Amino acid sequence: MAGVVLNNLNLKKGHCLELKARIPADAKGFCVNLGKDSSNFIIHFNARFDLHGDTNTIVCNSKEGDTWGTEQRESSFPFEQGAETLVCFEYQEDKLIVKLSNGQEFSFPIRMPVDTIDFLSLDGIELKSITLQTKKKNKPLNLKIHNSVGSCENIPSQRSPLLSERSLRSFFVGYPSFLPSTPPVHTEPSSASKSCDSQDFK
Repeated sequence: MAGVVLNNLNLKKGHCLELKARIPADAKGFCVNLGKDSSNFIIHFNARFDLHGDTNTIVCNSKEGDTWGTEQRESSFPFEQGAETLVCFEYQEDKLIVKLSNGQEFSFPIRMPVDTIDFLSLDGIELKSITLQTKKKNKPLNLKIHNSVGSCENIPSQRSPLLSERSLRSFFVGYPSFLPSTPPVHTEPSSASKSCDSQDFK
């Protein structure tokens, strides 16, 4: 089962993206990708419960032109299988600050030239809501996603069409830059050195 993909995110420097999600009870890992497109990730955030030799470890990486960079591992691991969690990504000039639900945070360097982050994909986790925090105000999207958990072990490229594009466009009035290229679900405005989008997903 595929996960969630959003295009035209328009995340700018100084913005913070807050993701609330539920982790499946049998999850081995989940991932969040932010970048230009599916071939260029500013960050590939991969939380591993028991995956590819890692236990309770966060593995981050970048991908430029489908070529992976150097992995960065973090030992802080506040995630629990079967529980809800929250992760924030703050976009700064030369790095991303990743804020975890236990109050801890770490930085990940931006390794490629980019002005705005337009692409977001998630797999292995059930998205509950997305909130864009800016200096002026917050924009809660609160898009409910049904049956869109996906798998961090074997990620297919297709996405589940849960809304017609027409109805989704009507729903996203006021947030045109957040319109997904393939519609997620209904109400409430809401892949690693090898990745979540690779068949073997390291």
